[in-house]
Amino acid sequence: MQTLAFGGPWYGSKLDTRLCLSLIQLVAHGPAAGLLPEHIVVKDGMLDLSRNQILAEALATPCKWLLSVDADCSFIGQIQALGEALARWDHAGVALVAAPTHCGTRDEWNVVDSYGKSPILVTPGPVSRIGFGLVAFHLPWYRQNWPIGEDPYFQTVVQSDGLGSFKTVSEDYGHCSRVNAMGGLAICEPSIRVKHHIVRAGHPFSDYE
Repeated sequence: MQTLAFGGPWYGSKLDTRLCLSLIQLVAHGPAAGLLPEHIVVKDGMLDLSRNQILAEALATPCKWLLSVDADCSFIGQIQALGEALARWDHAGVALVAAPTHCGTRDEWNVVDSYGKSPILVTPGPVSRIGFGLVAFHLPWYRQNWPIGEDPYFQTVVQSDGLGSFKTVSEDYGHCSRVNAMGGLAICEPSIRVKHHIVRAGHPFSDYE
């Protein structure tokens, strides 16, 4: 049985009804799929700070996984796939397992492979970076490998190329890069289908799956 802390950075205290239904399904059908939700971990506020607080609080529980889902995502009908994925990746070298999510266009995904590409993946496996929508943090890996108290888990960084141009490395991409540097694996798991609810008025891909 995979024990879970469940929650997310639900900024603005706005929780989509579809995410609520996902949580209800997780509680109702999770045990049959090998998933046992034991703790709810929710934070509101700045994204980096919230993610840091959520992971730190989950690590203080006896749970094996933190299943963190952003407020604008849902996973209705995915409980069996989620249970199978977490059972498959429950081994020492895995740090996190995340589902690929559309970034807002039909051909843009939140996954970067080792070649710097953003592919539509069909086979589960390690990737260089993945943006978070739904991500399961393998807590035993963090307890064993992360220097607790020395560095934040998540931090958005602005980098200069020395020529007057800057780029932002988001907290999720930066976290995956740090995991890779520490010898951990960031797994992209396309068997879990996550819906990204883009609810900005007039956005051409609002609620595009």
